[in-house]
This record gives sequence, C-alpha cells and structure tokens, in this order.
Amino acid sequence: MEKMEKLFQINNLMINIEKTIPISFHTVQSRIPVKPQIMYNGREVTYKSSKKYLGIHIEETLRCVTHIHTLRNQLSRVCYLITSVQGLMGFNLMKFLYHAKFESIARYCIIFWRVKRESIVIFRQQKILIPTMCGVGRGTSCKILFKECRLLTITSLYILEVLCFIKKYKLEPQKMNKYMIIIQGEVNIYISNHAKKISKKKSVINMGIRLYNKLPKNIQQEERYKSYKRKMKGFLKDNAFYSLDEYLNYEDT
Repeated sequence: MEKMEKLFQINNLMINIEKTIPISFHTVQSRIPVKPQIMYNGREVTYKSSKKYLGIHIEETLRCVTHIHTLRNQLSRVCYLITSVQGLMGFNLMKFLYHAKFESIARYCIIFWRVKRESIVIFRQQKILIPTMCGVGRGTSCKILFKECRLLTITSLYILEVLCFIKKYKLEPQKMNKYMIIIQGEVNIYISNHAKKISKKKSVINMGIRLYNKLPKNIQQEERYKSYKRKMKGFLKDNAFYSLDEYLNYEDT
C-alpha cells in the first residue's frame, strides 16, 4: 500500500476511500477467510461482502444470491408494468415490451450468475408473466405457450448466451487452445487438461463445451456465426427447455 500511495502521489491521483472496497474472495466452506488489514493515508479500508460492478453484484463467495435477489425485484416491477397494460395493446406490442424490458434485463451477464437453484425464482416470474401476456389462465401449460409465442425460457437464454460465447472461442483458435481440443473431422469439442485443473465443472468453459456437444450436428457444423445463432435460437424455441438436465438429456432424432 505504501508503494501505491507513492505511485498515486507522483501521478497526482486520488483515491476516494468511501468508494474503495476490498473483497476477500473465498469458498463457502471457509469459516475464517483471510482479511489482512489495509491502511491508506492512515485510514483503514473496510472489507465488504459484495459489490455492484458493471451491473452485476460480485460476492466474496462468488455466488450470485445478492444479484439474483436484486434481479428478482427489478423483474417484479417489469411484470407489474406489463400486467398493467395487458388488454390495452395487442400481443405483438406486448411481446415487444417483454423483449425490451423483461428479457433484456434477465439475460444481462446471465453466463456469470448461471441457471442454478437460487435462480428458480426468476423462472417462476417468467412462467407467471407469459400466461398473462397471452390472456389465458394460469392452468395452461407454459411450455406450450413458450413454443407458440416463440419465446426463450430462462434456461434457454442461458444456453444461448453460453453457446454464443463458445462459438466465438471456437472461431478464434489462438484464444481457445489452452481450454479446448478440436479433432479434425469431428464436430464435438473436448475439454483440455488445463481447463480441468483450473476450472470447476460448472464454469463457463466447461459447461459450455458440454452444452455445445449436445447441439444437433447441423447446428454444430454451421460455420457462419449469424447462421449458427439463428438456427440455435430456433432450436431452443422449438423445445422450450425448463432445465439444463432436460437439455443435456435431449436426443436429436
């Protein structure tokens, strides 16, 4: 910290202590996380358990409970807005409003907060909203409505974003060699030993490769990114996956 203070002074830079927040990242199992004392200009900088950065809440345990809670509150207001105008505009306008307000918020940084147990509340909000938009009772099957309205479930949004990320990596070999292995003549991707060591099974790279290998072959073989994304969207809309297990167990006929 003394070196940093000197560096800031030399370059005429100032730090706002009130907005400077250190976070000690650790696993959930760590009972006593390491938090060394940090002093700057004679003042102690206080540790925080989470911090909002670029619209996503980063927690010291790298979980997303705070972000999902905040997201749920945001989407609750959106659901109220869409519900309040139901009957005042046609379905196409309702669908446009849904994409602009609900889906755009839900998909932001979804590859980081992932589709996991805590995020089921977001999916429930979506399942309540879709029948309202369609003007049908809540007893109607939402899976049918998702397919008829050509809308993506929260799980499908996650799959779409992750697979677009993987496709971009696959198209840039210089960036992917450390994490992926591609065998000439095969469309499947394999996880490198390096990725197995540094990543958990549910990391974006590892999970993305698992999801990519379950795509229909005609989509995997699509070289052009825009065509790949368009076909993948159509595939996800046709199936309306409710969970990652449902997608991973899907058999292409």
